[in-house]
Amino acid sequence: MQKNISSILNDDLFTGIYTREFINKRSLDDAALYNSLENTFFEAFSFVKEDKIEESVSQFEYGEKLFPMENKDETFKLILKDTLYPKKAYLYYKTGNIKLAAYLTLKSIVTNQKIKEQTKVDLPVFVQIQQYQNISRICFRTNYFSEGIVLNSKLLLFLMTKKNVGIRYLSEFAFDDKIEEAALKCTMIYQIVFDTVKILYKLKNKRYLHSFLDFISNILPQFVPVSDGEFILKEFLELISKPGSEAQSEEMDHFIEKNNEVLFPGTISILTLIKKIYENEKVVSEIKDFES
Repeated sequence: MQKNISSILNDDLFTGIYTREFINKRSLDDAALYNSLENTFFEAFSFVKEDKIEESVSQFEYGEKLFPMENKDETFKLILKDTLYPKKAYLYYKTGNIKLAAYLTLKSIVTNQKIKEQTKVDLPVFVQIQQYQNISRICFRTNYFSEGIVLNSKLLLFLMTKKNVGIRYLSEFAFDDKIEEAALKCTMIYQIVFDTVKILYKLKNKRYLHSFLDFISNILPQFVPVSDGEFILKEFLELISKPGSEAQSEEMDHFIEKNNEVLFPGTISILTLIKKIYENEKVVSEIKDFES
């Protein structure tokens, strides 16, 4: 299970799985074109992460000139276009053009819906979830905290239950490879939880964070693990969503010791953060008791 998650993390937005499902079955020329665009736009995306904005813009412009509009079937055109949308959305997000970031993120969601419908393959649902999470990041960036929390909470509920939760285009999915499906689910759940906890921790008002953790606690009974990785994930979620206590801190230490070799990257830092929140609140509570 951990090997599958690690391989997913090392790919840009599930590129490796995408390639297997949608590219390897095509001609060598088509595969070469896809790889050229993917590599070009990934380099542009990497420039943004390095704050090399001019280089990124130039690289995006170069890549967009490579798009073929003729002699390609509709599905392949969609797949090629989606090598661009999420990465250029990130450029706009980092440079403060939030409207264009949101526009391209939504275009990616709609594009992947068309790919799902045309190919009858469920894999793009995970790209859609990734992009909806990016919408939540835009909500947080623009101070729509409640909206961001609600969206991420719905995404978690969808991933845990596969039930329709009122998010457009997200519908029940099934993979022939259940190990891969579980790995993708775990990856997205961890990513959403980590991202949301870290963002909400930075706010002075911890009400938002507690609301999010309470939601996790309430929906956990609906999450039925079927793989080792999912059992570890559920135990992690139970730990972070419990009311703070000394016993909880000890349970976290035991959890880390027991699962250290197979923990999802970043798990320990989130557990440490939750401990810190509890310890800070305990100090505040003791001060108030003393003052009263």
